[in-house]
Amino acid sequence: MSIPLNTIYSYFETGDFPTQEQFQASWASFWHKDESIPTNKVAGLDSQLQNKADKNILETHISNPDSHTGYLAKKDASNLDNTNVQAWKTALGVGELPENLATVDNGGQFGNVYSKDQSNERFLTFNDYVNDDRKIRADKIEALGLTTLIEAKETTISGFAANAGSYQFEDNDFIAIPDSSGNFSLYMFKGNEKTEVKNYLATGLSNVTIGMVEGLQTALNSKMDKPSATGNFSYVASVKNGVVTWSPILMSPNYMVYWNGIEFMAANVAYQQGKVGIGIGSPSEQLHVIGRVQTDAVVLSMNTETRNNQLTYDGTKFYGTNVSNIKRPFMFSDYEGEVELWSNLTDTQKTNLKTIMNGGWSTGTMSAALISPPIVDQTKNQPSWITLKGANLNLNPTTFSVELLNIDTNIYTTIPGSQIQLFTTGLDLVFWFNFNTIPEGNYKIRLWNGVAYYTTPMTLKSLSKLVEFDMTSIVWTPLKADGSTTSGSYGNNGYGTITPGGVWTALRSSVLFKENEDFSLSFKINSQLPISNQVNYVGIVSGLIPLSTVNNFSIEWKYQDYASWGGSGNVLLNGNLAGTGSTNFTDTIYITRQGTLYSVMVVKGDGKVHYFNITTPAVPVTLGLLGIVGTETLTIQQIYSLNQ
Repeated sequence: MSIPLNTIYSYFETGDFPTQEQFQASWASFWHKDESIPTNKVAGLDSQLQNKADKNILETHISNPDSHTGYLAKKDASNLDNTNVQAWKTALGVGELPENLATVDNGGQFGNVYSKDQSNERFLTFNDYVNDDRKIRADKIEALGLTTLIEAKETTISGFAANAGSYQFEDNDFIAIPDSSGNFSLYMFKGNEKTEVKNYLATGLSNVTIGMVEGLQTALNSKMDKPSATGNFSYVASVKNGVVTWSPILMSPNYMVYWNGIEFMAANVAYQQGKVGIGIGSPSEQLHVIGRVQTDAVVLSMNTETRNNQLTYDGTKFYGTNVSNIKRPFMFSDYEGEVELWSNLTDTQKTNLKTIMNGGWSTGTMSAALISPPIVDQTKNQPSWITLKGANLNLNPTTFSVELLNIDTNIYTTIPGSQIQLFTTGLDLVFWFNFNTIPEGNYKIRLWNGVAYYTTPMTLKSLSKLVEFDMTSIVWTPLKADGSTTSGSYGNNGYGTITPGGVWTALRSSVLFKENEDFSLSFKINSQLPISNQVNYVGIVSGLIPLSTVNNFSIEWKYQDYASWGGSGNVLLNGNLAGTGSTNFTDTIYITRQGTLYSVMVVKGDGKVHYFNITTPAVPVTLGLLGIVGTETLTIQQIYSLNQ
């Protein structure tokens, strides 16, 4: 078996090492000079040889004296007829015999009339075939050459003439008209119109039985009876044990017939207007098949048309067209076909496929527009929460990585996966890290989504000389329900820790940050809610708004006792449910402002992280509490300006 050239070429491409089998198969695909090439392997040779005359037949034809006797005269003129002889006479100028001269046979020469003896041998005399009444004798009918005798079903010659189209007979044939006694009257058809009674001559023979005519019964026995069934059918006759059986051919319009061993039946194959249908009587295509088709192979001619539900081949590719008339090529299962497929995809389609291959997680182009906070205190031996805002940050949790790159030393530090919070929206990524464990410096964040790396263009600064806010200078102003106020400073070893107790309705700090000043603030709130249906708030309040007992927080952390929330102690972050727990809360809140964007993150006591962003004017900022009834402790952990 020959190997296609393209396959052989693939065996010997640069860098390939053909196997022994591939090498042998390649050489076996060609003819060796020592091998004879069969004639049927030479294209067109057999058809050319068919146009040549066989040598033996030609030589026999040439040597055969009878080869051209139809138009060449033999030497002995044995193949010439009278017409030929006359033509030769004319050509040779030989005199003609008188036209009225009769000649008889003379040895090997044939005359143009019978001799008397020949006439007596060949013809019956009148007295030989008539009786005394000068009627034709029945026993001489066969001798007269009247061998075709038509047995009619009609009982009168006029009835037979009217139905003559049902019979096959010619001039001079005899018609036997039966009577009720089984005898016949004979008529001879003299010619012309078969439907006219005058063209049938009475022979004068009547009361003739079949047995009276020599050989008639034998002749009739050799004929088959016509089918007795009625209707517009075609019939087929079968003979078994000498018995003839007629069966109708059961046909349906357009359908072909087949023999089932007993009779002809309509097949499942139809033909209509040059089209063939299998299982359908009105095919719409050249070959229309209803049902499945099994074959060893299908050879498609080149076709570039586009039609619904069609498979085509344009000489290079196979195409399939769907019901919407959209034509798509079939892909070959090789590297080149795969490359061609991906090359024709849009960038969006490529990204979607990569996302699917990555378990449904983003493989799109990652980006980060914000790192919050952009500055951390390297001297604090505690976790610092970092937030990235951007796009396609919903990394595959089984294959992703987050690294810190010191752009001064090019040293990478990997963030443990347990310290990273992913969000399905892909807009945020949050992690915590103790920057006290690595040198201070400028860091970029590098992400790996399982397919590609992305490094943030902005930097995160880890500083050891970060100027922190002087929390001892904070002045807190409480407000009772009766509207009375008092002021005081709160502090504990440099941390802003306050425990106002249950005597105040509202408590607010002095201005911590000026208008349009970027900052980073983190504080811990510990609360116990002993009274049912009590709602407390903690958050930042605009320094432009007077102290009040109503809720005027810009950003709030709302906590409520479990009695009014189904017994689970729900916590809301700016109106959104942020978690559940007991009536005792120990939560850490991180707030970073950059421009008008506030990034807020809450780390609950059970380790769960809640995060949101809000855009609001960069007003002067104070810290406040509202609805103080239980025992609250607020501890400012870290507070510093980002504008240093």
